[in-house]
Amino acid sequence: MNKRLKNSPTSKRSVALGAFSLLMIFASLPVEAAPSYEFPRYLKASNTDAEDLFGYRMAADGDTLVVSAYFEDSAATGIDGDQDDNSASSSGSAYVFVRDTSGNWTQQAYLKASNTGTSDQLGFSVAISGDTIVVGAPKEDSGATGVNGDQEAGPIFSSGAAYVFVRSGTTWTQQAYLKASNTDSGDNFGISVAIDQDTIVVGADAEDSFATGVNGNQFDDTVTNAGAAYVFVRSGTTWSQQAYLKASNTEENDRFGEAVAVHGDRIAVAAKFEDSNATGIDGNQLTNIAEDSGAVYVFERSSTTWTQDGYIKASNTDEGDSYGASLGIFGEIPWPSAHDWKTATPLELAVTSQITTPPMSVQCTCMRTAAATGANKPISRLQTPMVWISLVLL
Repeated sequence: MNKRLKNSPTSKRSVALGAFSLLMIFASLPVEAAPSYEFPRYLKASNTDAEDLFGYRMAADGDTLVVSAYFEDSAATGIDGDQDDNSASSSGSAYVFVRDTSGNWTQQAYLKASNTGTSDQLGFSVAISGDTIVVGAPKEDSGATGVNGDQEAGPIFSSGAAYVFVRSGTTWTQQAYLKASNTDSGDNFGISVAIDQDTIVVGADAEDSFATGVNGNQFDDTVTNAGAAYVFVRSGTTWSQQAYLKASNTEENDRFGEAVAVHGDRIAVAAKFEDSNATGIDGNQLTNIAEDSGAVYVFERSSTTWTQDGYIKASNTDEGDSYGASLGIFGEIPWPSAHDWKTATPLELAVTSQITTPPMSVQCTCMRTAAATGANKPISRLQTPMVWISLVLL
């Protein structure tokens, strides 16, 4: 299987068929994990236009829903700007909707980057927690590093950025502009984002360092498209980077960071092109004979220190499965308080595999840990004829 090139071009036409808007699957989950859902509303952008891909990504928390359109074209900046100036092709945007007590949805805000640029693709990823939204723009071009750096520095093409927006009452403002601590061309920082309260994790699936584990050498760019993830934390209204995460078996083209999830003091990061033929939990990471089979890495925080706590593979690892194409931690069911998450009982993690050999399908493995054996076991597999799936807990 040919892995994706780091800077392969993306056109509206080429991805239109790959964006399946607002697809949610819960009905086939076990009864204890699947509440009843209804979808009586039809949402559109306030500036609907051809090939904007409204609905490519979405996230919800309570009565607030954020929906992205990462090929939207306006040159507006900030909040509720001019939506009709389509002079910044594929700059991207996000739309915030809120639900009232009668169940009616209305648009509350129109979000753009503070440094809108052509082809930045704001909205390629979105996440929400309470009154905070984070939106990724993996093709943003500034050379800034860290938090609230110089947005006009550079350019360093497709280095990527993430933008944090907060709500006070009904008013949204941008709170932070996030960049990698080792900004580099083509890293795709912001290709994935996740947030839980005061913790944000941002993926950069084309980052190139040879580091492994936590807070390694960020500047040894000898492993193309290995990938990385960055953890940011908020104190009051101030964000800072807390950790730099890499796989424990960093390899070229693994794309670590293409999907991320966070809940409490645990983060999951996927590397859907990782190649080991291990199965289950904490197997042999170094047997690179199952190309693009994929893996998921779990990290745990103690105080301010992160360590890797698990290496997860499918129970039926196979070439080309792309295990970790997307993942999520079910927020309504808390992580266990015990440090050994492998012996806990709640439903923890949903991971999808992107099967690219006929018939085209996606497999979702929902994992429940078995307290008696300490081994994670899949309790349900879902399959759909779509190539991509988005799981959102409303």
